[in-house]
Amino acid sequence: MVFLNRLMIASLVISLVGCIKAKDLNMDDQDFFQEYCIGRFQLQLPLRSKLVESLMLSEHLDVDFSEAESIGSLGLFHGVEGEERWKDAIEIDRKKKNADYAYKENQSEVKVVVLNQHFDAFRETGESNLSDVYVLKKFPKSDFSLSIKEGQGHGFYLDEKGNYQDQLNASLSKIIKENILIKDFSWPHNQLGLCLSNQLVFNQNRAYENEFYKVGFRLGEGSYFKFESIAYSDKWEKLVDGRKGAFNKVLSLFASKKLTVAGFKGNLAISDNRYSESAVDFRWISTDAKFGTTRFPALKIEGTIEIEDWPGLSEVGNSTDLLMTILSTIKPRENGFVGTW
Repeated sequence: MVFLNRLMIASLVISLVGCIKAKDLNMDDQDFFQEYCIGRFQLQLPLRSKLVESLMLSEHLDVDFSEAESIGSLGLFHGVEGEERWKDAIEIDRKKKNADYAYKENQSEVKVVVLNQHFDAFRETGESNLSDVYVLKKFPKSDFSLSIKEGQGHGFYLDEKGNYQDQLNASLSKIIKENILIKDFSWPHNQLGLCLSNQLVFNQNRAYENEFYKVGFRLGEGSYFKFESIAYSDKWEKLVDGRKGAFNKVLSLFASKKLTVAGFKGNLAISDNRYSESAVDFRWISTDAKFGTTRFPALKIEGTIEIEDWPGLSEVGNSTDLLMTILSTIKPRENGFVGTW
């Protein structure tokens, strides 16, 4: 069995665990693993793993959703009633903020709503506006809509010249232009850009100067897996370098091993889970990140593996064995790094 062979290799080769005699569970890769696309990478996770977080910060958008139906104004909305639920959620936000509707656009597949709070005097800036832009994009092929928001750091407009609407329109143009890049491509595929899920891709031809995305999966009742990638421009180097000492001190408190994942060098720390004797907590952090490049981002992988989430698998190996097997499946996906530098 392919999966059993890989699990045996993980237990025999990795010095973190001892030798384990494998037993036949009548299981292979297709029975146990499913492939997922995450950002510029792909990996295999146990079947029935659930996407509980997909976060991407672009130049003008904050994308944040899970595969579950949204209970707020951002995220996924399924079915024909999704748009109405989205509008109801925005109305709740409007009342909480005591805001006014400043803009509405109702195209067939893209809806835009702007909430605005006007201040006659905001601190020392004078007359100002604080706006929240919501964009709902429909994906008819997949029968859901995605609600996203204007990125943090945007939305504040001085109005000393009475040109708030001009400023807002300029921002909306950039937001809608970026929103077009979010496309419905079912995995597997070889599309450029960042996978947000196995259905959605931020389909950009060239990476931005700064890039951040994070995904989280619930693998089982006691197991979860998080993957984070940050690409820094040269402007961040001094700030991040100033924190390396503290980071290295924290990492040194844990037993760690050098481990290369998907071609990236890094350190892996594994510790016993405080709530379960059979589970392990882990954190892997890349050590070869470079500033001013999206080809060598700073990567972090962390979570918990509880082997008892898969009855019978503990007869073959332990939680560390399964962790090493999962890490070994991570690799750059086809065309994933095209457009990086």
